[in-house]
Amino acid sequence: MAQKILIVEDHADAANMLALLLAREGYTTIHAKNGREGFALAIKENPSLVLTDLQMPEMDGVSLVKLLRQQAQFTALPIIIVTAYRTSEFYEAMQAGANDAVFKPIFYDRLVAVIKKFLPGEQPASGGIA
Repeated sequence: MAQKILIVEDHADAANMLALLLAREGYTTIHAKNGREGFALAIKENPSLVLTDLQMPEMDGVSLVKLLRQQAQFTALPIIIVTAYRTSEFYEAMQAGANDAVFKPIFYDRLVAVIKKFLPGEQPASGGIA
């Protein structure tokens, strides 16, 4: 079963690009347009990881991180911030419990490396000495 990633992003083009990149790696994605929808989907879908923007309508990414971390089932859920700048909101989200960040413009290799740090999946057999 594919690992499920919740993308919380208010810009449809950015969310679609992330979904396409993640599909190439075999991940299933679900999308929310703001933190409020993201929290509801997290409860309903129990994702393996959350990618969230910071500045969104209705509920921003910082509030989402704080709300997720208040729920026992999400204390270990990997949360990755996707943002263009290291703003005060970025630092607040990291302090609230986000695990890492990917900065815009998003480089495919960096995005995949950060996600695989938290969702390693199947590792190929090594050819080293046993």
